[in-house]
Amino acid sequence: MKNRLGIALGLAALIVAALGSTSVGQAAEGTLKATAGKVAGASPLASQAVPRRGPRGLRGRRGPAGPRGPAGPAGPAGPAGATGATGATGATGPAGPQGIQGPPGPGGAAPFYAVITRSPTVGIDPVYIRGTGWAVTRPSTGIYCITPPAGLNPANTGLQVTVEWGNSLGFDLLAYWFKGGTTPCTAAQYHVRTYQFAAGGAPVLSDNVSFMVAAA
Repeated sequence: MKNRLGIALGLAALIVAALGSTSVGQAAEGTLKATAGKVAGASPLASQAVPRRGPRGLRGRRGPAGPRGPAGPAGPAGPAGATGATGATGATGPAGPQGIQGPPGPGGAAPFYAVITRSPTVGIDPVYIRGTGWAVTRPSTGIYCITPPAGLNPANTGLQVTVEWGNSLGFDLLAYWFKGGTTPCTAAQYHVRTYQFAAGGAPVLSDNVSFMVAAA
């Protein structure tokens, strides 16, 4: 029995010698000494060996920081904040450049007109006239047959008639276009009648009225 124990202790000693000063070797060495003490009959307290702590290894350096990881998903939108106060009104900017004026547009359809005089004779006022070909006759008191310029057709073009005060005589004067009235005028002429209120209040045909006619 003793021979077997001795062989075992010898093998253990070889292992301890191989491990050297490592922590495992030191622990094994302590255990071996304690076992040997017990075998030799020594006191358990005397045979216990305090394992020696090996030297502390050097602390390694901190490695470099790793690459930055990808950004995480966006979080939910927070609640809207309160509306801020209205800022002050900014200064008025300078006026922009004036645009280029375009060419004048075509002239509109100018109306034809003429002033019919009653005195000293019936005729066309040479100043207040537009259009060529105006002519007038007075077949009877207050009846006027007016020939218009070319392009004006009494059958489908209306006529405006207004009393002209400067060459007229008296008060309460009237002038009318008689639509459809031909006799004593022709279908190519305008029929105009002029009136004046008599003393009794009823209008009567009168030669005291000068008037202007216009058509377009």
